[in-house]
Amino acid sequence: MRIWKEDLAPILKDAGVTDVTNDIKAEVVKVLRETIAKFAKERLDNPDEFINKINIIIDGSHINIIFFDDIVLYMETGTKAHKMWALLGKTVPIKDKYTGETIFRKVTAESLLRGWEHPGTEGKHVVSDALLKVGKKLGEALKGGEL
Repeated sequence: MRIWKEDLAPILKDAGVTDVTNDIKAEVVKVLRETIAKFAKERLDNPDEFINKINIIIDGSHINIIFFDDIVLYMETGTKAHKMWALLGKTVPIKDKYTGETIFRKVTAESLLRGWEHPGTEGKHVVSDALLKVGKKLGEALKGGEL
């Protein structure tokens, strides 16, 4: 479990809010959840996995976004290129790109040093982009008389 802390003040400033009540905090969580869900559906193959493994809590002057699984954090931020040491000693299938035939190879330390590097992944930035948008959306909701 990882916790991402974000200051609440800029979001409230963007929304034009000066007095923070429990209703305002609840609305921030609601709007942030909706925005995260929207971005996740646009950017991820399995958005429900992402949405169901995070929680949002407002604690004082901070928004805490709790990632219940590291994979969700990696979806958000991406990963760097890295050697695939978890494969050491395992037998893996390799498809021959010329014949299409599948062969099996055992991963050794020597083969890891020569290759077996994961290229890394680009982050989807679902939460960070949602945090940038939530202030404006909250302001629109407040002006629309929803609170």
